[in-house]
Amino acid sequence: LDRVEASIFAMKNEERQQIAIAAPAVFGFVTLPKVVATVRSKTGSSVRSISGNYHQVGEHILSGRVDLGISRLPLDPRLFEWAPIGSAHNVCIFH
Repeated sequence: LDRVEASIFAMKNEERQQIAIAAPAVFGFVTLPKVVATVRSKTGSSVRSISGNYHQVGEHILSGRVDLGISRLPLDPRLFEWAPIGSAHNVCIFH
């Protein structure tokens, strides 16, 4: 969250009034609302979020529809500049 917040503050310093973030829907439950609330309270910027699958997040970035995206690796380094913001452990659950 700190790295995403720092990137947003850097964008704000470039006089952008609205910041758009794309992320998979699962980030919309906890992570993205925290980021949006922090950015709004500290900068007064308008923040727009777009959800989609990981491929769609990349497309939103490449097309310029959003400023930042939250995705997963691997990503093509020729197309994207990226920085890790965390790690997760996924599990398989079953009945």
